[in-house]
Amino acid sequence: MKTIATAVMAALAAGLVAAALAAQPKSQPGGEVILGGKLLWIFRASAGGKSPGERADACVSRSVEILSDPAVTEKDIKIVVPKKGAEPQIQVGKYLFVTVTMGDAKANKIDPMGLAKMWSKNLSAALNIARVHRPEEKH
Repeated sequence: MKTIATAVMAALAAGLVAAALAAQPKSQPGGEVILGGKLLWIFRASAGGKSPGERADACVSRSVEILSDPAVTEKDIKIVVPKKGAEPQIQVGKYLFVTVTMGDAKANKIDPMGLAKMWSKNLSAALNIARVHRPEEKH
């Protein structure tokens, strides 16, 4: 009888733990930024009221605009800091591509400028690949 009571109590406790875990908010999934078939980075932090997935979608939309401008190449990628102490931004020519936030840096265990350098390098390689595969540029 004692064994049955112990088993019932264990089952009830397990059920309560499972219910409590299910009620907790889920962490937001990371947003993958893919360009030219290459994974550039994964957003793991929200910023500007946007989830990681929404931030990734914004980068993909910006890449369409950038790739549509024949005057812009991967050589036009630069990291800018708009004002002292601000978060670094990656620009491609006149286009803002992404802001590297403190949240991004913290999630990746690196400083914002170091992360911006990594991301801009990945972006450069992907833009080069994407441009090579554009149908209108093949002769």
